[in-house]
Amino acid sequence: MRKYVVILLYILSCSLHGLSQQYVAKMNLDSLKKVLVDAKDTQRINTLNLTAMRILFGALEKGQLDEAAIYTQEALLLSKDLNYDKGLGNALLNEGIIRINKGYGLHKSLSLLQTALSLLKKSPDSLLVASCFGYIANCFNYLGENKTAIAFYDSAQHLFQQQGDTITSAWKTVEKGQAYFSLGNYSEAYKTYSYARELTPNNDTLLQPLILGNLALLFLGANLPENTIDYVQKIKDYYPGIDFTEYNKLPWPLARGLRLCGHAFLNLGLTDSALQIAKLIPLQKQNQSDNLFYGRLYAATRNTEKALLYLTNGYRLSRQASIEIQVARYGVALAQTYLSIKNIPRAIYYANDALRISRNIHALLEERNAVGVLAEIHKANKNYSKAYQFSQLYTILSDSLAPEEYRRKLSLLQVKNDLNEQKQQALLLTKEKLISQQQINFQQAQLKRKSFLLYISIAALLVILLLATLVFRNTRLKKRKEELQRLMLQSSSLLEQKRNEQRVTELQKEKKDLEMYALRAQMNPHFIFNSLSSINRFILINRTEEASDYLTKFSRLIRMTLHNSEKSLITLESELEALRLYLDLERLRFKNAFDYSISFINAVDVSSVFIPPLLIQPFAENAIWHGLLHKDGPGCLDIEMSVEENVLICTITDNGIGRE
Repeated sequence: MRKYVVILLYILSCSLHGLSQQYVAKMNLDSLKKVLVDAKDTQRINTLNLTAMRILFGALEKGQLDEAAIYTQEALLLSKDLNYDKGLGNALLNEGIIRINKGYGLHKSLSLLQTALSLLKKSPDSLLVASCFGYIANCFNYLGENKTAIAFYDSAQHLFQQQGDTITSAWKTVEKGQAYFSLGNYSEAYKTYSYARELTPNNDTLLQPLILGNLALLFLGANLPENTIDYVQKIKDYYPGIDFTEYNKLPWPLARGLRLCGHAFLNLGLTDSALQIAKLIPLQKQNQSDNLFYGRLYAATRNTEKALLYLTNGYRLSRQASIEIQVARYGVALAQTYLSIKNIPRAIYYANDALRISRNIHALLEERNAVGVLAEIHKANKNYSKAYQFSQLYTILSDSLAPEEYRRKLSLLQVKNDLNEQKQQALLLTKEKLISQQQINFQQAQLKRKSFLLYISIAALLVILLLATLVFRNTRLKKRKEELQRLMLQSSSLLEQKRNEQRVTELQKEKKDLEMYALRAQMNPHFIFNSLSSINRFILINRTEEASDYLTKFSRLIRMTLHNSEKSLITLESELEALRLYLDLERLRFKNAFDYSISFINAVDVSSVFIPPLLIQPFAENAIWHGLLHKDGPGCLDIEMSVEENVLICTITDNGIGRE
């Protein structure tokens, strides 16, 4: 049986981490309900929204979602009556979250969240804006618009990091890695997951196992099931002494990892091992992953009745959640199962449904699988003309996919091997240093042993040279006149050559000086000196963590500036990364005197748009120095990117003192 990978396994289980843990942890549900008794106007709206968020953060059961919806609807109505933008935006954010977790239409949820974002950006609450960015990214990810999702994940990740919420920033990084995985960019997904592991404390028994599970899924998608099994073993190491007999008490990251391990065993043809996995994990019929795993498992053991039961249930759940790629995968699995029991009409129905959906969403792998099943079905039905037609199409799609599958495997293994090679090179350098030292010691010993012979050899050589001098002295005196004349001619030629070489050297030096001047001109020297002074001030007042953070960002900015200055054009993604570093440094240096945000009005592929380096930074610097720093109270700098008729538009807005 062909493999089926569940690409959005974890999003519903952990989607509420899009709300900042720092933001929600401050809320006590009982205290909020007491405040609601007497709260009025905007205070009541804010308390209603906070209560709904606290309920959403606590659990995902249907009754609790309904309770959160009651508070949200009241906040929504009151906000409209009072024209309270922040309250309305927060309520729309909560409503969008509730709709996502109830499995309602994603397009409606996305519309609510985008409206919420436009309202919340007017308020000073950056954490709510970051949460909104994250949920909009989730919707785009569900809808298959992964490049757009990555841009929104990036904004959410940096905004949470800017607010000091590293854990939620790590969650957004994980979800960004999932979007790269959905695009088939396995190497970038691997790097993103690795960065998320660096952000996450090693003792975090929720996020660290989740990331390991995503890495296991990544290698499963690259058809490397052995690596998947290795990562699942690392997940088990986070839960030592776990009692596998208590099925309902298994931590969900471990249960998820075991399911992935089961899929890996099925891909390897180890049905007995997959059956052992099935005995360890409890079956949840509402979980799409469980239905897929058990459906594949029973199909492999030829228990067609149970296989159809689970696959049909998973097919229904995927349709309700509007996850079309899942519907296509279940359709292929159902078609194969019905074909095995000779139910040709049902097999054709599900195979055609899978083919239609996979073509609509441009999922070539699922399209190839659906075409392959249709070829087998028509062959079994003795419709050889259609069987031949689909067989030819299957061959064409397989040929087009083969390089892509090979590239994914190769890129993933290459990234992993590069990391291993770095470790090996470090060990090799240490060994080479030891060997080199031993060679030096050996050579010194040899020199001491041969010193006497060397002195004798030198003395003999001097005697020979003296005799040779006496023998050839007369001959050399005779030829000296001719040699002097020849040397005069050579000296004139060498002098002219020397002058030319000196001129070339001067020109090269002048070229290098001009290059260095152009390089230095790309970074304001005042900014560099002020940054170094700020680092020194943090050290003097013993704020070493802030000094370290400042110095790390400063070094990354300088390194990026040096790297980008070698190019006439760079990607918008690199430009925005350097811009964020610069704004973070300025914000930290001026004691959080202003906040900033970088957002996208519409879909912008930041990796395929090229602009000159350091194009946006001078405008942002001008807004800070001449607008925001002279303003009383907190400042706000908004940078919005959009594309209109193939033209990239960047709008920089600040609430500074303005100009006449």
